[in-house]
Amino acid sequence: MLQHTNRNGESYIRDYLSWSEQLQALFCFPCRLFSTSDSVAKSLLASPGGWSADSGPKWKKLYERLSEHESSISHRQCYLSWRDIEQILRDVVLERKILKNRDHWRRILKRLLHVVFFLSERGLPFRGNSCKIGDKHNGLFLGIIEVIACYDSTLKGHLEKVRLSQEDNKRQQVHYLSPQSQNEFIKECSEKVLTKIKLEISNAKYYSIILDSTPDASHKEQTTFILRYVSAFHRTADTVRVYDIQERFMTFMDFSQKKGEDSQNGIEAVERLEHSLHVLQRSGLRQ
Repeated sequence: MLQHTNRNGESYIRDYLSWSEQLQALFCFPCRLFSTSDSVAKSLLASPGGWSADSGPKWKKLYERLSEHESSISHRQCYLSWRDIEQILRDVVLERKILKNRDHWRRILKRLLHVVFFLSERGLPFRGNSCKIGDKHNGLFLGIIEVIACYDSTLKGHLEKVRLSQEDNKRQQVHYLSPQSQNEFIKECSEKVLTKIKLEISNAKYYSIILDSTPDASHKEQTTFILRYVSAFHRTADTVRVYDIQERFMTFMDFSQKKGEDSQNGIEAVERLEHSLHVLQRSGLRQ
């Protein structure tokens, strides 16, 4: 009775039927929800008492009545209304789940970025010899996050999932703790810092470019570009303009050899930088 087979051989489940333990009766769920008073009188399945053998009709007649009921226009309209409402509710639940998941990842990223800020401001190294959660050689980035997770439920659950996936040698889709993610965080933060420096230079009246070259551990010449400029700001109390000298590191270039060609490339890079600074000052660019 719950499964019906059409003439073409296709079968389907009569999912609209609902049984009431209290009334010991069978109901058409969508018709009880959406049927009008006129359609209720046409079918006992849509009535308040439902189809019950104790109240009148016999169960052996139910099979014939079900075919008549589900082919009626009223039932089809109620069934479509029921499915439409069900889809809307599913979309609402899915949207809430997406928003909840978005807020969850935002909280995680916020905590990770604060660790990036802390290490970057102090010039501390991020990584160690391991990338595993719980390893004492996994570096400052993961180590600080593990300490925060002891007092933060959001990070604690996230690190636990990552740790279990590492123990099972399973690759987790997204966790933002890998060296690649750390480099991406550093890059995005550096771009924000450079944007802030450019904004300060656009308001500066005087500036100078400083170049300093020194070989690194691999005997490669590293030339640093440093900007020194005079910034001005107003005191809110007496509106007095105060000047302050700022010195900002911009970038560095790798000079493999001390040849004339390398020096020429460095000079051209400085000229391009100086030209861009002049354009920035003249246009008063705001980024």
